[in-house]
Amino acid sequence: MRIACLALMLVATLPAYAQETTVRIRSARPFGYFVGDLIHVRVDVSAPADAVLSRASLPNPGPLTGSLDLRDVKLSEMSENGARLWRLDLTYQNFYVALDARDIEIPGFELSISTATGAQTIAVPAWRIGVSPLREIAPQKQEQASDYLRPDGSSAFVSEATPLNLAFGAGAAALLALAL
Repeated sequence: MRIACLALMLVATLPAYAQETTVRIRSARPFGYFVGDLIHVRVDVSAPADAVLSRASLPNPGPLTGSLDLRDVKLSEMSENGARLWRLDLTYQNFYVALDARDIEIPGFELSISTATGAQTIAVPAWRIGVSPLREIAPQKQEQASDYLRPDGSSAFVSEATPLNLAFGAGAAALLALAL
């Protein structure tokens, strides 16, 4: 009897589990971005199978903050394990000129879906990435200014005869092939 009750409760909770809405955010890397870098982020939103996403609720490309732009939004839709899955591929561009390594926040947004039970808003939370400065570490102080200056490295010697010989050889092989 207990097993039957447990089985009944398990079967009763499966539809509730299938109706759950989830959001997962994945980025190529969480840190190491410089000024001007593109930041590629994938947002997977899972919802009930009968859900319909309002395309008007997708984030619009353009400036988000003074130092962050949303450059591109690509949406793909699929069904997976009895649920609807929307995959948002977002491309941001960082214009923050960091003076030291620090985290910046990419703002979250809301998506609207409609299901048989009514309209629902899904919050995609903000997340953070690490940005780094472009400047190098200052060298140690030297007594002589000439200690900071170094000559440019010499370039490697490139023989012009090798490419010329290869060109003549290829031309001769082509003429021989035409003659046959």
